[in-house]
Amino acid sequence: MAAILSSPTDRRRPGERPALHRAVRIDMTPMVDLGFLLITFFVITARMSAPTVTHLAMPKDGPDKSVELGASQALTILAGGDNKLYYFAGSAEDAIREQRIHTITYAEASVGGVIRAQQELLDQHPVNGHGREGLMLLIKAAPQASYKNLMDLLDEALINGVKKYAVLKMSDDERALFSRNDIR
Repeated sequence: MAAILSSPTDRRRPGERPALHRAVRIDMTPMVDLGFLLITFFVITARMSAPTVTHLAMPKDGPDKSVELGASQALTILAGGDNKLYYFAGSAEDAIREQRIHTITYAEASVGGVIRAQQELLDQHPVNGHGREGLMLLIKAAPQASYKNLMDLLDEALINGVKKYAVLKMSDDERALFSRNDIR
């Protein structure tokens, strides 16, 4: 708190009241306490909000140990450089031949909706006793695709609980899709 100290002066004329000089003294103890409390608060909250890292399991280099994947369990998303996304279920050759390739955007509702629809389909028609757990999401990015767009796709896989996903290189047929205009 602030304290006001007053003391009369010795210089005065006859018949004049003594003048009081007031000196203000401010106690800074509460302000120092508040400063330390704020510093402590910001140090603790800064430690609690550490950035998180997406875990990405990559196979070791070596001989190809491919595993056959059922066409009904595969969902492929192709990411292009000009924010174009294509997706299809099953194999690329069948999807191109039967024109089952669809276009979507990077909006969360679009990509997440496609993944959830495929998971629901697998829940209704399980393959080898696996429902949505059997979904294999294949993410294939063109060389022109941005890192942000690829990370958005990986985030969508984590948000929707996809247990199995892989980032692969595009085949020549898939790369040719980005130059064609006949895709729905």
